[in-house]
Amino acid sequence: MQQHRPLFQLLTLAAFCTALCSCGTANDAAPSLNAVGQHPSDWLSSHGAGYATYPDQCRQCHGQELTGGITGIGCSDCHLGPHPVPFPSHRLNTNQTNDCAPCHGATLQGSGNAPSCTSCHLLLPAGTVPVLNQCNSCHGNPPNGAVYPNISGLHAKHTNLAYVATTCTICHSGGGSGTTTHGSLLTVAFRSTYNENGVIASRATNGTCSGVSCHGGVTTPAWSTGRINISTDCSICHVDGTALPAATKPYNSFYSGEHTLHAITYAVPCRDCHDMSITSGGNSHFSNLSTHSLELNPALTIRPEVVYTGGTCNPGTTPLPNTFVFGHCHDTKPW
Repeated sequence: MQQHRPLFQLLTLAAFCTALCSCGTANDAAPSLNAVGQHPSDWLSSHGAGYATYPDQCRQCHGQELTGGITGIGCSDCHLGPHPVPFPSHRLNTNQTNDCAPCHGATLQGSGNAPSCTSCHLLLPAGTVPVLNQCNSCHGNPPNGAVYPNISGLHAKHTNLAYVATTCTICHSGGGSGTTTHGSLLTVAFRSTYNENGVIASRATNGTCSGVSCHGGVTTPAWSTGRINISTDCSICHVDGTALPAATKPYNSFYSGEHTLHAITYAVPCRDCHDMSITSGGNSHFSNLSTHSLELNPALTIRPEVVYTGGTCNPGTTPLPNTFVFGHCHDTKPW
């Protein structure tokens, strides 16, 4: 059988070309065919434009869905189409200009039968094709506009965190480029590692998120309008706990020593004792929020003015003006 393979291939190619060039007399009224039912000699290079102008003529021989018809030759034998809509796997094609041009136009500018790339890739420069895994043909990376799919919201606030960077799948798990929902539905789904105390992290229709370990499981402000001042709004993410890990409280609850007395009973602002701009060993306040541990030891954030020695504090009864928001403190006290 091996010695006859070249002959078999030649015969197959000849049959293919014959079918392509002739549909028989049953459809000889189609303008794209000559009197004996054949396509013009340059049809291989011009049939894309012919289809764009007279699509119904092609269906007479190649079938209503262009899957072969009486010729046995469908568009998908050579091209990506016809294809389902939406067609997320088109991103995997490595020669979009040639494979898509017969239907979508020479520069993918669109035709009467197929849309332009820019109808979905709103920020794509005319005459270019999207680049795989680069998000900026539809929205900024991160999104930085006011119209879907380029709504900025609080993307920049989140992606400014070093470990988040451009990892979109933290909040859009399963909805990234190439998935069936990408580009058609807004997909907010958190990785399971961001669930807080067994509660599944989720987003509500009002734009708030809950059960997310990044925010201590506490319901967040709304995505589009909410704001958190990390110097003053500590209780938006940190709540009064009882132990570590707390059975019913978030993992980042404050619970040790006299936290309840200071933060709850006397409402002493957290920033009187803690400076959250402090870093140590490459860790900061927002280091790796997917874990349930605190990468930065909270004790390292205690301000020098508190005079904390590991078991006692001695800020003094008359600290210098503006040292503490609370105004006055105490001499040496055990924590």
